[in-house]
Amino acid sequence: MTNLTLQALTEQVGASAFPEIFKTFFDEVMQDFDENGCIYTSPDYYEMLHEKYGVLESYLDLYKRAAVEIGRNENLSRMLALLCRALRDPDFRANGCKDFHWPPKENDIAYEMLPALAIASELDIAYEILKKSNLPEHIILDTLRLPEYGISAFTTRHNNRPGYAFIDWYQLAIDGKLFELGRLQYEIFCGWEGHASVFRNKNGEKIALADNISLHRSGNALGSKHFEDEEGSWHAEVLENPDSWEGYPLDERGIVRNEIVSLSKSEWEKVLAPGDPVISLHIPVTGKLDDGEIEKSLERATIFFREYFPDYKYKAFVGYSWILDSQVTTLVHPESNIAKFNRRFMKVTEKCPGESVFNFVFLKPNMNFSIEELPENTSLERAIKKHYQDGKAIYRLSGYFFR
Repeated sequence: MTNLTLQALTEQVGASAFPEIFKTFFDEVMQDFDENGCIYTSPDYYEMLHEKYGVLESYLDLYKRAAVEIGRNENLSRMLALLCRALRDPDFRANGCKDFHWPPKENDIAYEMLPALAIASELDIAYEILKKSNLPEHIILDTLRLPEYGISAFTTRHNNRPGYAFIDWYQLAIDGKLFELGRLQYEIFCGWEGHASVFRNKNGEKIALADNISLHRSGNALGSKHFEDEEGSWHAEVLENPDSWEGYPLDERGIVRNEIVSLSKSEWEKVLAPGDPVISLHIPVTGKLDDGEIEKSLERATIFFREYFPDYKYKAFVGYSWILDSQVTTLVHPESNIAKFNRRFMKVTEKCPGESVFNFVFLKPNMNFSIEELPENTSLERAIKKHYQDGKAIYRLSGYFFR
């Protein structure tokens, strides 16, 4: 057996670190590699997966080319075998996957496609997980196609260069926690992350109280861009008394008012709190945000989860996005699809550096650019650019709605 250590392999492939769980099966994987090689570097393996499930059609040739290139590098082959073994471990898929950071190597298909091949190795696992939910075959196969979006996302953001992005994100699809139903994707088995609890009275009226968040004197989350000054700041949380709840209410923009309100338990009930089960909405970059298609997708989702996940008692639909910032509705036509999507949600301020809009609108993964050099190809790009040139920012907010 090779005397290669995990630390040595990590250094030789150019990575700074890997999750601790790799240590638990490193020797096992290396021994198997020495005895049997790595099946995942064979183009035939991806042909077999495609013949079995028919879900690699968009990039099958790319998978096969990448497998050959990885197979020419023993250290990369060993790392691929190790990652594929890790992804068979439920604990790694649920937690350690987020700690896996693969080093980029521009224009090297072996490096940049290695995570894609690892995700593809899980198709058998995913199929069995999805089958247990008694989902129809076409839904299962549609879900197995979702990880390929990682390649699409990478190529879109890197001038059509092949590679893979969001390995931890598309792991949700593998584990049966992410479904695409029409225009939107839906994440289940997740908790409400917004800093607000929501209450409803007997007349159906709702009010949100800020919950466990530090606030700037303006009512925006303290520490957000332009709201770093701590003078006049305060901390808001919901206090429960024997007969009431007390807290600081949010306005329609998601900004917190510095005034305490009391809600009688005889009149109000708590319908959403941090950590409660929810369905989180996500918008694939696959076309327009047509309001009619959004409504069809939500109707389909409501029926879908009631039929196939009846035991998942979610409290609300939620989202976390720059699109939820009420300022966005002033930058677009009030009847635009973006404005209509924004108005579906009740908003909650969150600490934010004000940068996510650059990633999603301008496809800028970091801040290594100046505002002046941003493109102005669309009215939205022009409006956002001017917004920042005027010294303002757009924030990623939390949002929720009930249906």
